[in-house]
Amino acid sequence: MEQTREELLKETFESAKEYSKTLHNGIGTFIEKFAASKYEEGINLLPAIIDGLEWLLKASVLTESLQKEKLEIESMNKILNEINEALEHTDYILLSDIMQYEIAEKIEMWRAANFSN
Repeated sequence: MEQTREELLKETFESAKEYSKTLHNGIGTFIEKFAASKYEEGINLLPAIIDGLEWLLKASVLTESLQKEKLEIESMNKILNEINEALEHTDYILLSDIMQYEIAEKIEMWRAANFSN
């Protein structure tokens, strides 16, 4: 039986719920690595985190009609550019701060607004 567009959107939204939790945990691990001065281990997590953010942003755009509060795509893209700048300057403190106070916080606020359980 073929799924309707609405069923696919609901499934994607549910996947975004689960994945955003996993992504938030991964960002937490990244922050812990940096706090322990294990920069190389933290940097090794970045490709998966960035890929995860890109997927979450795409899923967020696709499922806007189901959301109570939307992720701000433009704001998140700006933050991704800030990550690139921090990497170019090897500014690990800034990188960790961006992950903790901007990305992780935005994901958590989005999860809280859209998923009460």
